[in-house]
Amino acid sequence: MAAQILREGFLQSASWILTSAPSIGTQFLEKKTNKSACGDVSFSVKTDSSRQLSSLGQSSAKSLKVIMKETAETCDIDALVQRTLNALHKRQEKGVFKAYTADFLTKRAMKKYIETCCRYAWKLACQTPPYKIQGNSFVLKSDVVMFDPNHHQVSRKFASAEHNSGQINVVVWPGLFEGSSGRVIRKTEVILRVR
Repeated sequence: MAAQILREGFLQSASWILTSAPSIGTQFLEKKTNKSACGDVSFSVKTDSSRQLSSLGQSSAKSLKVIMKETAETCDIDALVQRTLNALHKRQEKGVFKAYTADFLTKRAMKKYIETCCRYAWKLACQTPPYKIQGNSFVLKSDVVMFDPNHHQVSRKFASAEHNSGQINVVVWPGLFEGSSGRVIRKTEVILRVR
């Protein structure tokens, strides 16, 4: 009887852990970042988490990934929403959103939109293998991102025979790619810079 009670308690706590995965992931990364910043620990989080997953055993790690995929819809994504809002506020401070009112990130409709985007991103990250989105942040990371017809398509509104190569100016619609293989699910729709 006691073993059954403990088993049920574990299963209930495992359910809580899975639905709290984004928050737990945030806390884990913040601890690792804080330790690294203090000089106590210097290692890659990716390497450390890979080592921890492999210690579970390949079968258990695969099972955990499948369970995460199946429970992604019910996860509490508040931590992911907050990280996204913080990143957007930092961009706002740098003047990226100067065309908008100062309070546009606090409006209810914008918060709902960001929450919906975060929910979608979490579900994509929990796929097996995870999917990756290629949006404007991809273009902003580098001064020059060249059009690649294997991964990009010119927006129909701006497409023409003479304007189908060159530098990407802006992403109109993000692309979706399978994380491990890079297989294209949907090409990134872009507008190219005028030559």
